[in-house]
Amino acid sequence: MPSLHMCKDLAVADPEALRIQLQQAIELIRSYMTLSVQSLGFFITADALLIAYGLSQRKSGIILMAALAVIGMLAIIWRGAEIMIPATYVAMRTERVLLPGQATLVNAYMGLRMRAAYEKLDAALGGNEGSQESYRKAAVKIFSKSRLWISVTVLFLFQIGLFVGVLTVANYPLF
Repeated sequence: MPSLHMCKDLAVADPEALRIQLQQAIELIRSYMTLSVQSLGFFITADALLIAYGLSQRKSGIILMAALAVIGMLAIIWRGAEIMIPATYVAMRTERVLLPGQATLVNAYMGLRMRAAYEKLDAALGGNEGSQESYRKAAVKIFSKSRLWISVTVLFLFQIGLFVGVLTVANYPLF
C-alpha cells in the first residue's frame, strides 16, 4: 500500500502506515516543544542576567549583549515553528483520514489552545488536501501573526531602546 504523501486517494492508504506516521508526527512535535522550552529558558535567563549585570556595573555594552540574546530567542522560535507546523499539519491530516468525524488529539489541542493556527491549517486541509501552496501560506500567516513573535520583537526593541538610553542619557561607558 502507498503511504500518505504518495497517495492521491487517501482512502486506499494503509492504516498501519498512517498510524506510524501519526505517531512519528506527534513525537516530533513533543520533542521540539521540549527542546524549544529548554532553549528559550536558557536565553531568557541569560537576557535577565546580562541586563542586571549591565545595570549594576554601569556598562552599556553588556546591555547590548542582552539585546542580542533576544535574537537567539527569535531563532529558537523560528526553528521551532519551522519544524512543528509541518508536523502538526501531517498529524491533523492523518487523524482526519484515520478517524473522520471524531475528536482527535492534535485537532482538539490545536482547536482549543492555538485557535488562529488551527483555523489556518484547517483551511489549508479543507480545500485541496494535497495543496502545498495553501499549506505554505498558512504556515507563513501562523508565524508572522503569532503573539509570541510580536512579544519578542517588542522585547528586542525595548532592549535596544534601553541600550541607547543608558549610553546617551545616563552616560554609561560602552565597556
